[in-house]
Amino acid sequence: MKKTYLLFFSLLLFAVFSLTSQSAGKIDKILETENLSKGQACYLLGSFSGELDDTVSFEEAFNHYKDLKMFKDDSAEQDIRVDEFSDLILRNIELKKSFWYMITKSPYYALRHLKRMKIVDSKKDAASSIKSTDALNILSNLSELPKTKKKEKDSDAGSKKGVKNEKK
Repeated sequence: MKKTYLLFFSLLLFAVFSLTSQSAGKIDKILETENLSKGQACYLLGSFSGELDDTVSFEEAFNHYKDLKMFKDDSAEQDIRVDEFSDLILRNIELKKSFWYMITKSPYYALRHLKRMKIVDSKKDAASSIKSTDALNILSNLSELPKTKKKEKDSDAGSKKGVKNEKK
């Protein structure tokens, strides 16, 4: 019986290590490049937020987000600017957003907000390319922040009201 548990535990550890090695390989590829590409940025933020699986390619990750206005006529291999990366952050990660960002959904206000929160260096130029190491440092800073609560969807709110009415 102990051998069965030991075998099961060994297989479970093997599966976990093989899955983490896939994402570590992608992080290594990202660190090998000097500037972060748009596909790499989409992969990082999509997998960080849980919206994308960590096994997708950089191209697939970019295709998931390419309908955004800031990516019009762009490719996954192009370098991403600091303000575009900031906009991706605020679109994917549940943080308290600034008033002007909520109104405009502009990369300019996204960067301005993240600078105020001291997540992005205040000396960064909006039009400059972001370094791969800087992007990972930003994600590290983000992981330390408390997340805001998700807003309740209208369909969830309606179904809860329906349940209350049925009880009456």
